[in-house]
Amino acid sequence: NKNIEYNSMLTKISQTGEVIDTAYFNTEQEIVILDLINTENNDYILVGGDYTDNNEELCLIIILLDEDFNIIWKKKHINGKKITNAKIKLNSNNEILIFGSLKEGEVYNSFILKINTNGELLNFKILSSTGSISCIFDIIEKKDETGYYLFMLDGTSVIMEINNEFDIITNKNMPYVIANSNNSYWLTDSTYILSGKVFDNNSDLALVVADTAHNFIYTFNAEKEEHDFPAVWDNLSFTNKNNIYLVGTNNMSSNPYEIEPSFVFVNNLNDTLGLNWQKLIGGDAFYSVMNIIATEDGGCFIAATRSDNTNSYDYDMYFLKLDPNGNITHINGEPSEQKAKEVILYPNPATTQLTIQKAVQVGNCNVEFYNITGKKVFYQELTSNTTKIDISNLQKGSYIYKITDNNKILDSGKWIKQ
Repeated sequence: NKNIEYNSMLTKISQTGEVIDTAYFNTEQEIVILDLINTENNDYILVGGDYTDNNEELCLIIILLDEDFNIIWKKKHINGKKITNAKIKLNSNNEILIFGSLKEGEVYNSFILKINTNGELLNFKILSSTGSISCIFDIIEKKDETGYYLFMLDGTSVIMEINNEFDIITNKNMPYVIANSNNSYWLTDSTYILSGKVFDNNSDLALVVADTAHNFIYTFNAEKEEHDFPAVWDNLSFTNKNNIYLVGTNNMSSNPYEIEPSFVFVNNLNDTLGLNWQKLIGGDAFYSVMNIIATEDGGCFIAATRSDNTNSYDYDMYFLKLDPNGNITHINGEPSEQKAKEVILYPNPATTQLTIQKAVQVGNCNVEFYNITGKKVFYQELTSNTTKIDISNLQKGSYIYKITDNNKILDSGKWIKQ
């Protein structure tokens, strides 16, 4: 849109969310940052789109910054194409791989290119779509360094194997248990881990461990009744394979401006994809999770956005630091006493139905509602992870709710029936 000004900001923050340094790309440059990596030299390689030459086209731009955010070089590639998505990785030769999707006419095709550390183009290929949409979501280099596995959407979800010259070797449909894959890493020398989501009546976070023949050995499906979406960019991270973090947004609406609460949904798993614990954070606004980074202390750092549900199109950056047990230690760089919940009740207020979501580690419990006189007016046992309750017979007004397990209060608060 010619009437839109694009501003990009790069911020270095501590593991608790405190701002250390910030660089701005002003509207004259009109750069949209899509992804970045940190090199062994503490330089930063940014990939993004540049509208400077033609507002109708978003050519690919790669920028190398030093550790103080000074520009070392800036290169443009794929001129005349509209870049719609791009991610970046380094291969074993310290070459820079950039991949994603570009638009040609009404068709979205996948692309992959390779440049050296001076920004010079080494290889580039467009992988034409078999349908109207094709996009590479992630890539991992083969262990023998003879090529790569691409995890992509191409009409359906596929795993494509290419050599170092980007020639296609094999192209295999991915089992329907996982689609729109986001992140992939080697778990062992012969198995990799891949995150994505399941498509059925709802969308669920999904995770698989597969061998090099792409047979799924272990699978994880969040199996929730509400919509769950993986974090937009990086939803999978670990420093220890028995302490794997998978994060997304629970109860996320396709319309981010609807007045409906959403939650940061954190899963902690072992190397066979068994759940260690789950945590739910939020419910008071519209949250959308962007990234997760596992930290050396066994915890994690989560970046998200938060809207106050006023339909004002305003989003705030929201940074969470969790300890190894999923407890919140910091929010936006400040120590916090806010609790990550194991049980959440929503929406609040509600009219005819509400939902109670339990984490996997919570056993059978119950919910009670009390009116303003203190009289108990509702009781129900919660035996499933997700329970939907018909509250149409309750009178309009304010209530106090308690969710308890053997007299231990798991959650409580004020709830309004409209």
